[in-house]
Amino acid sequence: MRSKLNLAALGAGVLAVVMLLAVLVVRPMEAAAGVYTAAFFVGLGGVALAAADSLHERHQRLAFLPQTRLGWWSLAVAVVSLVLFVVGAFVLTSNRPEGPGVPMFLVRVPAFGGLIAAGIIAVVAWFRRQERSLLVLLTVLPSLFAVYFVMGEFVFPH
Repeated sequence: MRSKLNLAALGAGVLAVVMLLAVLVVRPMEAAAGVYTAAFFVGLGGVALAAADSLHERHQRLAFLPQTRLGWWSLAVAVVSLVLFVVGAFVLTSNRPEGPGVPMFLVRVPAFGGLIAAGIIAVVAWFRRQERSLLVLLTVLPSLFAVYFVMGEFVFPH
């Protein structure tokens, strides 16, 4: 028997997928971009509902610090990726007036890859290793944003 939280998470996931498919047929492009962004937030809500259901099902309370080794790994990878973003934005870009720096894609691609990896590790830690840390759950947010951004670059090219 599925709980109400689980059914709500499943419904949000299905709705997010339907909205993403609708982006392919919605015109004009501005309306499609709005549907794409709304699908991102609906999917984010679905992940939050699934995490809450997982805690409720296991009869556990939310902790602040990671409780598993995999949880610590997801947090570390997310922090390193976010630091790489900040360093890349302020120091290593190729648009510096005093001369060429490191090309931006050499910083951004590993940073986005790290954020996506941190989110995958966090989801595995949460649902397979019974992690219950708020910090680990929050690493999913920048990961989903990275996926949203990368997919958006392909769906809505400039």
